[in-house]
Amino acid sequence: MEALNTVGTDPLRQIYIEAALFDLGVTRLNEIAERVMVLDHWLIHIDLLLDRLQPQHSGRIRIHFETARSGLRTPVPKVWNWMRLSKEWRAKRVGGARLAMRAKTARGFHQNHMVVKELLSAVTELMRVRSSLVSTVLALKIAGDPRVAAATARTEEFAKTVCKIQTAVQAGKHQVDFSAWYRERNEV
Repeated sequence: MEALNTVGTDPLRQIYIEAALFDLGVTRLNEIAERVMVLDHWLIHIDLLLDRLQPQHSGRIRIHFETARSGLRTPVPKVWNWMRLSKEWRAKRVGGARLAMRAKTARGFHQNHMVVKELLSAVTELMRVRSSLVSTVLALKIAGDPRVAAATARTEEFAKTVCKIQTAVQAGKHQVDFSAWYRERNEV
């Protein structure tokens, strides 16, 4: 960090600034990724508890991870129901908001109703925090794409200019007046 405090036109100063920006970005993205992994761990843990606390009856709520359009796996609460005619279990997606209100109280659900309700409240909050973190990264990706393309185009343009000047300087023409070349470049 001392290098960031240097004064002058030291070319290495720019490298230190770029490295600091890169490190800052990578550090923040790593922190977000780690936090999302921790949240996913707790969602999986809660799902296992929900499996043990709820009886094998229609109305069970579980948390499953599905691949979203963004390519990321996202948690999805589902209510499982037994279909008598087809004799199979079917899952129906339910929203994460007010998930605790869906906790069943009938039959075998009554014994652990309050605990399940508390776990479902935690699921709602964990999913809200997770969604916020993931949307931050996706917004950065979406906003960054056109900016990176524009920066790349400008960088290539400046690289051509610097190469032309460097070629002229290396050829010994650095004493030549570049004003005509400069006017020509700015007219285009």
